[in-house]
Amino acid sequence: PTYNEVIEMYRLLDKSYDNAVLLEKGKTDNGKPLHLFVMNSEPVFDPVKIREQGKSVLLINNGIHPGEPEGIDASLWFSDDILRNKDGMAKLLEKTVIIIIP
Repeated sequence: PTYNEVIEMYRLLDKSYDNAVLLEKGKTDNGKPLHLFVMNSEPVFDPVKIREQGKSVLLINNGIHPGEPEGIDASLWFSDDILRNKDGMAKLLEKTVIIIIP
């Protein structure tokens, strides 16, 4: 998928699940929006409140090198699996907040 399609898929996950949100946090070095997709066990997305929860934070930074789409695709599938609780994967969010830069 293209970058715009990936962002749209994350938007769909954001709209479908209360415990996930797609945020825009500034601009990239080429002026495009810098998106963060955040998953938590509950709808808490404020950094201060996340820190107060005492959870670990896993940051996945994708798209670092052009022509390497595998991580981008895998992170999208990973997010979908967690949010759908495939094979009990939502349990990961009990002690960890996952933040993905698409």
